Amino acid sequence: MDYKDNLYYWDVEVDNLDFLNGITIQVAPLDWNGRMGKLKIYKVWEFDDAIEMFKQFFSDYYFFDEWSFIPVGYNLRFDFSVARKYAAKLGNEYSPWVYWSRPHIDLHHFTIVENKGFKGSSLANFSPKVGNGKYVGDYYKDGELEKIIDYVTQEAEAFSQVFKHYVEALEKNPNPWKNNGVRR
Repeated sequence: MDYKDNLYYWDVEVDNLDFLNGITIQVAPLDWNGRMGKLKIYKVWEFDDAIEMFKQFFSDYYFFDEWSFIPVGYNLRFDFSVARKYAAKLGNEYSPWVYWSRPHIDLHHFTIVENKGFKGSSLANFSPKVGNGKYVGDYYKDGELEKIIDYVTQEAEAFSQVFKHYVEALEKNPNPWKNNGVRR
């Protein structure tokens, strides 16, 4: 697989009762054919705390170099908000604009358009995703760490299928106004 464009599936799970209690970060390289590489899961229980987990993630993926890490996800507004809070805790105060102006692909926008509205545009309604991230915090508190791993792995696989679906749909029905790279 060719991952030359630094596209990465990216998702964050937090304790539903505490927005700043990060539990996992999922990341995997993607290619333009919709294929996903090996999923890496950062798990808070393998670090001193969530701050250290985010610090490692930011370092591993050069997160603040906008062209080194291009996030592809679902409802990235949430993930950007969580990342911004942890970056601030690490002494990196950035404007929200730093996150929103960077290149990224959010498939939630595609499902909103396909659904003709926000209500019902969840990933679960457009993929084989099973479950809901709101239970991850409960799993963590109850020590059911394998349930977290199963959930985030299954969610990443479901996301990959949706990404591939949209890539293939656009290949079959390209934009008729596309100028093939020629500037007008």
